[in-house]
Amino acid sequence: MGFESLQHEFEDLCAAKGWKVNLIHSETTASPDKIQFQRYYDEASMLKILDIYQEDIALFGYDSATTFSGFNLSASPVALDAFFDPDEYLSLHKDVKDAGVDPYKHCLEYGIKEGRKIRG
Repeated sequence: MGFESLQHEFEDLCAAKGWKVNLIHSETTASPDKIQFQRYYDEASMLKILDIYQEDIALFGYDSATTFSGFNLSASPVALDAFFDPDEYLSLHKDVKDAGVDPYKHCLEYGIKEGRKIRG
């Protein structure tokens, strides 16, 4: 299964199970500015995502060349301030707060890999 056929695969699954559910799809993020999600990546952040999710990318049968194919990378990524609240991250993850480390850096370096939530 790949992302290209996800809608079709989902419809087949719902039909087989008798579910009446629609798959929600959006070309934009939930940010107030409705930014296309591809605009969040520059080359450095793209390489970081490829590193973090290399197992998942391989599981879907993709590689680094196809994962971001068609993306119009930004000169610099869009700031994530609208999505990341350091106080909320620290309230969710007491161990990070107790360690006294920068919550944003922790989230990027470890939190994503560990599957930590950024919102409650």
